[in-house]
Amino acid sequence: MKNIHQLRLIPLFITLLLFAASCHPVLQLGKKPAAVAPYVRLKDGTVIHAKEAGQEMDFQNSRIVADDQAFPRKQVAIYSNGEQTFANLHNGKFGPKIAEGKINVYSVTNAAHYGYPYHDYGELYIQDSGSSNLRYMRYRTLKPMIPAYSPAGQVLAGYKQTRTVVRLTLLGGFAAFFAGTAIAGNGVMQNNGDGKIRTGMAMIVGGAGIITTATISLYANKTKMRRAVAIRNGVLSYR
Repeated sequence: MKNIHQLRLIPLFITLLLFAASCHPVLQLGKKPAAVAPYVRLKDGTVIHAKEAGQEMDFQNSRIVADDQAFPRKQVAIYSNGEQTFANLHNGKFGPKIAEGKINVYSVTNAAHYGYPYHDYGELYIQDSGSSNLRYMRYRTLKPMIPAYSPAGQVLAGYKQTRTVVRLTLLGGFAAFFAGTAIAGNGVMQNNGDGKIRTGMAMIVGGAGIITTATISLYANKTKMRRAVAIRNGVLSYR
């Protein structure tokens, strides 16, 4: 059937749209981080000041060095090479601080510059300026850092409201898709099931459309979290 062949294009269509959404440029989230003298701070709190600091690579591992001292990556919490500050992001990588303010922001992208816009749409870590703890940026980690009734808090509340609506819409799309699959399958099993097949195919296509739109909306909605951070850090106005 022509409709069945068209359904094969749906996964490709969804993938292309999600890729386009994921390449949306990230806002400037705070002030440009200030350069600090080279140092290494271990997870036990020890701070080693140095003339030079950075990552040293070998065939199997990499280490963080401070002059003539070398430390396993897992022992290091943060270090500065004199130009940028890098934090251990708990995923085996050190990411640069890309913005600072009331909320500091680190990126998984190991960029060699501070340039904006970043296209690292999902992999950001945040840190309350009064804390040393790094958290993967999501609603539940960002909410405690932003006063509820502040302009940034209103933007964050808008993110949550939209997320709830879109998730319910997504569930409805999956329900229509699977119900349509069942109806169309039942029609195929019957000799006179053309009506059921048409109905099922219509539900499948409609459900797939809803799923696609809702999924893209979920990705686009994440921009509100970044806006909330930028507003909180004073580099973006509420209006």
